[in-house]
Amino acid sequence: MAPLWVHPSPHLTRLDAFRRHINKRYNEQIRDYASLHRWTVENLELFYRELWNFSGLVTSKPPLAVANSLAAMWPRPQWFPGAEMNFTENVLATGLAAHPDMIAVSACREGGTDWRHLDWIQLRDQVALYAGALRNAGVGKGDRVSTIVTNSLEALLIALATGAIGAIFSSTSPDTGPKGIVERFSQIQPKILFIESKVLYATKRRDLRERLGAAVDELKTKVIGLDKVIVINDPTWKKSGLIPLEAFLEAPARLLKFEQVPFDHPIYILFTSGTTGSPKYLALGMDMGIDSTYYQYTTRTNSHTCGRQTGWMMWNMLIGALSLGLRIVLYDGSPLHPTPSFQLRLLETQGVTHWGTSPKFLAGLRIDPESSPIARRLESLQNVLVSGSPLSTSLAAWFYADNFPQHVGLHNGSGGTDLVGGIVGGNSLSPVFGSELAAATLGMKAEIWNADGESMEDSGELGELVITKPFVSMPVKFWGDDATGNRYFDTYFSLYPGVWSHGDLTSRSPATGGYSIHGRSDGVLNPGGIDGCPIFLALLASALVRPSCTTWSVDFPRSKTPLSWANGFIAVNKTAEAT
Repeated sequence: MAPLWVHPSPHLTRLDAFRRHINKRYNEQIRDYASLHRWTVENLELFYRELWNFSGLVTSKPPLAVANSLAAMWPRPQWFPGAEMNFTENVLATGLAAHPDMIAVSACREGGTDWRHLDWIQLRDQVALYAGALRNAGVGKGDRVSTIVTNSLEALLIALATGAIGAIFSSTSPDTGPKGIVERFSQIQPKILFIESKVLYATKRRDLRERLGAAVDELKTKVIGLDKVIVINDPTWKKSGLIPLEAFLEAPARLLKFEQVPFDHPIYILFTSGTTGSPKYLALGMDMGIDSTYYQYTTRTNSHTCGRQTGWMMWNMLIGALSLGLRIVLYDGSPLHPTPSFQLRLLETQGVTHWGTSPKFLAGLRIDPESSPIARRLESLQNVLVSGSPLSTSLAAWFYADNFPQHVGLHNGSGGTDLVGGIVGGNSLSPVFGSELAAATLGMKAEIWNADGESMEDSGELGELVITKPFVSMPVKFWGDDATGNRYFDTYFSLYPGVWSHGDLTSRSPATGGYSIHGRSDGVLNPGGIDGCPIFLALLASALVRPSCTTWSVDFPRSKTPLSWANGFIAVNKTAEAT
C-alpha cells in the first residue's frame, strides 16, 4: 500500500530533534519512529528524564526522581517527586523569552467578527489582572474556579489566572442544561463561578439568562461558600448576587506571583462524557507539559486554530500549545456558519499551520463546493489533527485527491479526556496510510489484547486497547473517590489486573503497523463526533505544562516564526489583522 503522505522535511521537526538528542546522549542508532518508540517504552525512566530536560520546564525546585516507582501502573506512580513549579508560568515562559512583542492569542466570533489580539506581554499582564482579582476574592491554592463560558479570550484568561494562583479550573459550555451544570459543579464545590449569558451560534444570538439564573440559584443552595458569581459580557443583567466582570477586575492590582506547587497538583477538573466507561470524575495534573503531543507534530514556526467547546478536553490541550511559544487562534461560534468553507478562509487569512478539526467537519467540507479551491491555496497549513470519531478511508482519500496541498499531514488520533492526550495517532516521522492512526505515542506501551489477556495485535484482528506500562498523564485521582482509589481501579484496572484498559475496540495492520479504532468495547460512544452525556470529570494535575512527544506526534517546524492554535487553529504569526 502506498502512503497518502510522507513528511517533506522531517529533519525540521521537534520530534526528529528529540530523536537526534537520544542518539547523541545514549550512543543509539535510532533512525525511524518505530525504533524511537521502542526505545522510549523499553527505557521508560530515561525517556521521561530526557523529555523533562528537552522540554526546558521552569521549576523553583527540581525533581528528585522521575517517579517513586515505575514497576507497576497501580497504585499510580508519583511523578517527578520533589519538583515545585507553576503551570501558567510554564505556559507563558517560552513566548515571553523568545518574542514578547509578537501575537500570542487571536480571538474572534462566528463569521470572523470582533477580532481581539494579545501579544505575549499583554497576555501576561491580563493574566496578572485576573489572577489578582481572584486572589482579592479569596481564591487560593486548591480552590475550584468554575466557568460556564464559550471559546473566548475571557475563558483562556480565567484558566491561566487560575493556574497562576494554584487553584483548579473547571469549565462547561453554555449549552449545558441547568441540571448538568448543577450536577457537575455541586460535586466539586467551587469557590467562584464565571458565567456567559449571551452567546452567538449558527447566526442566532441566544439569551441564556433564564436557565443560567436557575442553575445559579440551585448551585447556591448546594455549594458551600459560593458567594461570588461573575457574569461576562452582560453588564445590564441585574440579577441579585451577580457581579459584572468589569467590576470584578476593578479590585486593587497585585503583582503576578506564580504559586509553586508539586508536579501532581491538579490544574483542571474535566467533565467527560463517559465514552471510556461509565461517567466519572477524574483529577488530572500538569502532565501536559511533558506530554509529547505537540512535539510529535510541530516545528517552531507554527500557529494553531481550533473550534472547540470549553467542555471538551481538546480546549485544554489547545492551551498547552502556548507553552511552545505558539500563537493560538480562538474561534467562538459554529464552524459551519456562514458555510463550512469559511473556516478554510480563516486558515488562509491567518496563516494557520496546524488545524484541529473532526471527521464530521471534514465531511461537511466535502459537500461544500466552495471548499476545494480555498483548500488548495493553504500553503501555510502543515498539519490537520483529527479527533472526536474515527476517520473514514474515503474521507482521507478525498483530502489528498486534489483538495488539500500534498505537503499537509492529515493525522487521525485517539486518546481520551481521562488523560487529556493521545494513545495512538499520527506523527511527523511516520507515513499516513489511509485513515490509519500511524503509531502509539512515545512512552505509551499500547497493546491489543483478547479476552484472555493475550496480545493479539500482530494478528490484525479486533481486540481491547490496553496500556501496560505507567504513563505520565494518568489521572491523579477521581474526584470524590475513597482513600484507596476504588473507583479509579475499577474503571481502568479491573478487566486486566495491573493493566490500563481503555475500552476501545482496536486493530493493527500487520502490513503498515497502523491502528484502527472500531468503536467502544463497552458500547458507549456518540458516533456524531463528540462524546455525549457528559457527566464525569477529569482532574488534571499540574504535570508538565509544555507539550512534548507523548501524545500525538505531529511536529511544528523549527523556525523562528511563532504559531497559533485555538478553537482549531495554529497559525504562522505573520499577521494579526482581522481579515
